[in-house]
Amino acid sequence: MCPVSAVEYEKQIAMIELLSKVFKPDDLEAMERLAGIKSRSTGLSYDFYISQILEVLRTRHNAVVGDIPDHELRRVISIVDIVGVESHGLMKRLASACLGCGWCCAQTKSIHVFPDDVDRISRKLKLKKEDLFDLRAGQWFMKQANPCRWWNQRTGRCSIYSIRPRTCRDWPLAENLEHKHTLVAAADCHYSVGVMVFKVLGTLALARGDSSSPAP
Repeated sequence: MCPVSAVEYEKQIAMIELLSKVFKPDDLEAMERLAGIKSRSTGLSYDFYISQILEVLRTRHNAVVGDIPDHELRRVISIVDIVGVESHGLMKRLASACLGCGWCCAQTKSIHVFPDDVDRISRKLKLKKEDLFDLRAGQWFMKQANPCRWWNQRTGRCSIYSIRPRTCRDWPLAENLEHKHTLVAAADCHYSVGVMVFKVLGTLALARGDSSSPAP
């Protein structure tokens, strides 16, 4: 392992002090643990996702993050993914960041559905839930995904949009082990990357006591 230079060490300490203005030490440790679990469970796709966010931050917001080394900025991204600036509020502000491309409908390999949605959608469509959904290890999933059976590839529209499951309504949010909302590590989803970029910027602004934030 290469020794850390005095300058790099000072930057690491500065970053710890900066994040401690937003997060309690115990919370920070817990978030890093959860970030590690997500990284290990998601693998290379998570690393690629973090790299995409890093690239956007460097190319579009370097005035804000230019003094943060890449490895420390990666750490900030992974921590902010676990908690940080509230995601739902940012999603409302950044609604235009969703390109409506249908990536989430066509490329998501497995679509989890909550029990109340299973009952509601089955009832609305007047079909047996077992015909539409699979029960695996006590959890419901769409029977046909990748692409979703209700996504029209030609029009890019959802045929049950008004009654779509909460998973689709909340995309790109998902719950982690602590029931906190994290963003789905989808590097090809413009919306997921965009929301994460502004979570990072918002958290850094909060830590630095800067009330202003970049416009979406």
